[in-house]
Amino acid sequence: MPFFQVMRNNAKSARSDLEYQCEQLRKEKNSLSSEVQQLQDSNSQLQLQCQCHLEDKRQLKAALSETQRTSADLERRLNAVQADLTEEKRLRKEEVITGHGFLLGILSRFSGNRELSRALVPTFPSRSWLSKIHGSLRGIDEFSAVLELKMHLYSLGTH
Repeated sequence: MPFFQVMRNNAKSARSDLEYQCEQLRKEKNSLSSEVQQLQDSNSQLQLQCQCHLEDKRQLKAALSETQRTSADLERRLNAVQADLTEEKRLRKEEVITGHGFLLGILSRFSGNRELSRALVPTFPSRSWLSKIHGSLRGIDEFSAVLELKMHLYSLGTH
């Protein structure tokens, strides 16, 4: 009988070892299941973040495109205004030169006639007229500088 007793004790011991191993494997399975769930949750969060980032990227591309269109339009308008300003300056300078030449021509033709000369000088006060024209040109230059500064600030995004 001791032989069966030994076999029985060995069987109980083997069963006990197998139950312990089974319990250890269950714990490891539960731990791995928990870890898999955490990884799946993390994966879901990362996918959601990725979708949000892709949407943000799409919106930023659209905003950039619109900003570039606006910038190009403002650049065209600024160039047109600068061209108009340059033309206006040229015309004003021509007026000054023409007006001054006109006054000098009239005064030189009639310089012998003092009465006519006295009558024309108050009618065409060349210095006063020229200073007004020069003042207008300075005003145009100041307007041009302010306009260029505003357009530059707008292009930088500081309205």
